[in-house]
Amino acid sequence: MSCQFGFLEYYKSILSGYTFSNKKMKSLVAGAAAGVTAVAITYPLDVVRARMAMQQTGVKSIKYHSFFECLVGLPRDKGVAYLYRGLGPTILGVAPYAGIKFFLYDILKPIVPAELGGSVLAGAIAGVVAQTFGYPFDVIRRRNQTHSGDKPMYQNTLHALRTIYREEGFRRGLYRGLSLNYIKTAPNAALYLSLYDVFKSFLIAQE
Repeated sequence: MSCQFGFLEYYKSILSGYTFSNKKMKSLVAGAAAGVTAVAITYPLDVVRARMAMQQTGVKSIKYHSFFECLVGLPRDKGVAYLYRGLGPTILGVAPYAGIKFFLYDILKPIVPAELGGSVLAGAIAGVVAQTFGYPFDVIRRRNQTHSGDKPMYQNTLHALRTIYREEGFRRGLYRGLSLNYIKTAPNAALYLSLYDVFKSFLIAQE
């Protein structure tokens, strides 16, 4: 997450020379770009985490005994491309997720009364709405990462969306587990978005 916030400020500085019809649109564009950049950099670590989790739950036999061993072993055994399996739909999902999250947060902060939680509630709402838009792509990401075959499960993102919808439906396929994810996303987004503003204001005050 710190990686994403760092790139958010970087892209905002780049966009400072451009004029937007709505100033909050800068957060949408910068947030989307920051989300994509952060995911592209850290994605192999996410694949390794998913593989290690599968071993711990018994879905796959234990082949790698540590995170580092898995990080080195996966590209050696299956090729470097394996570390980026599912990156396409992940990027398609994280761009609207991150963009909408920061965009809505900037809009809601001055609107939500302090007695209702202020920036904390604004962060929770922004996280939940953004998660709703990006969740189907997250479903595809998880399936690609945990798929045991050497070939990807789906030809491309569109094929994945159509196949899951056709075979499993909208609620039980593309949005399966969303309600449980809300329980995690709401407090998580509320915490890190509001704390980010606190630390940012503190650092600016020290300059």
